[in-house]
Amino acid sequence: MHQKHGYEQVYELRKDCCKGPGGPGWQNDTRGPALQDAHILANIHSSEECCEECIKDPNCIQWDYGKSPIGGAVDFSKLQCFIYHNKRHVDSPDICETYAQPQQPVTDRAYEGGVIRCLDRGCLVPKKVRY
Repeated sequence: MHQKHGYEQVYELRKDCCKGPGGPGWQNDTRGPALQDAHILANIHSSEECCEECIKDPNCIQWDYGKSPIGGAVDFSKLQCFIYHNKRHVDSPDICETYAQPQQPVTDRAYEGGVIRCLDRGCLVPKKVRY
């Protein structure tokens, strides 16, 4: 008797995700942020800490640390941690699609940041799980 096996693709996060600029989750190149996607975290004092907070949040797709990357929407005078959630709408299977500007890269030296949970880049490592 021949049995058919299916596989479900699952992912885990790389352990070296937030190990400094140039690491897989710290490329200083993020998708176009919008205020609807942003969550400002208080009491975060470094880029590495901001990256780690994004990893802890399963809905966080990317992070930025610095003076506001969201033009004019937030106080530019202080360093802040911004994490971004995906829109998670039923009509959008792409975890990396944000409300305003899906898949538009942004590079700006006013802040540091990185993509954590996007299939085309970031810290996800694919694993196959038999079911």
